[in-house]
Amino acid sequence: HALPPLPPADFELFALNRVRRAARFAWAPLGLLDMLNAAGALLDLGHTDRTAHVLFKGSGRFALFAQPPPTDLSLDHVRLTHFQYDDDGLLVLDVPPPDHADSPDRHLISLSWD
Repeated sequence: HALPPLPPADFELFALNRVRRAARFAWAPLGLLDMLNAAGALLDLGHTDRTAHVLFKGSGRFALFAQPPPTDLSLDHVRLTHFQYDDDGLLVLDVPPPDHADSPDRHLISLSWD
């Protein structure tokens, strides 16, 4: 039997990722929110007692969980002063596409806690 077609965008997706804990914070990168496989954009991640980083491919709305909020946040080594952070610990930032078609579409987000 054939399955009935699913109307476009008539569904919800949930992204799950393990929460990583350090001495001063907890965090979990979720990935690019506008992709069906949001976590598929993640290439590398890691943390120390005071910092975390995630390397990913693609552009658009990137989300990660972080509690407490980071004291410093950078994208591709440029400090960001404006980003969305809600009471539940969800941090969302807009990642622009590359300037040139031949530029790699890879980005590094770095976070730190005092």
